Amino acid sequence: MEEVATNVPFCTTDFKQANASICWPSMTGDGPVRVIIPVLFGLIFLLGMVGNTLVLVVLGRLPPGGRPSRSATNIFILNLSIADFSFLLFCVPFQATIYSLPEWVFGAFLCKWVHYLVMATMLVSIFTLVAMSVDRYIAVVHAKRSLCIRSKRNATLGVAVIWFLSLLFAIPVAEHQELLNGHQQAPNSSFCWELWPGNPGWLF
Repeated sequence: MEEVATNVPFCTTDFKQANASICWPSMTGDGPVRVIIPVLFGLIFLLGMVGNTLVLVVLGRLPPGGRPSRSATNIFILNLSIADFSFLLFCVPFQATIYSLPEWVFGAFLCKWVHYLVMATMLVSIFTLVAMSVDRYIAVVHAKRSLCIRSKRNATLGVAVIWFLSLLFAIPVAEHQELLNGHQQAPNSSFCWELWPGNPGWLF
């Protein structure tokens, strides 16, 4: 088993391009990548957490006059920070293990749930940035009507729509993520595999 884990090229070039998240670098060698990559992921996690915490602290601070500002822009920034927090929590730690462990060790439920939440929070970040761009466009181009359009109510409704669409669009990822065993080159290992119609087969 150790010979398989260190000497067999687990992913072909074409397959790795189509399934980058489930090609396991630790199967191809025991070099410094198994240490360096998790350290880099750890730094990303730490810096991301600190940065997003600072955003939340700034938005939550009370101004001298009373309540914190809840403008449309601040609502979108807050939502973006929450999405980034969630992405860091559900992506970085699990992705780091791919470079450190020879197989998926978190079970079938997390195989689906983690990848679903990674995709959902990524979509929330993307859609929120789009909404912020539209918000800036309205504020500049339609300045006279912007106060009515860019209300707290509309921003909150926009955030709700963003989360609904993101959670909905991410469902196919969970449906096609499978925990598989019995690979011909690693028969005793389990892998969290993304299987879509038309992509390369599991046994090759």
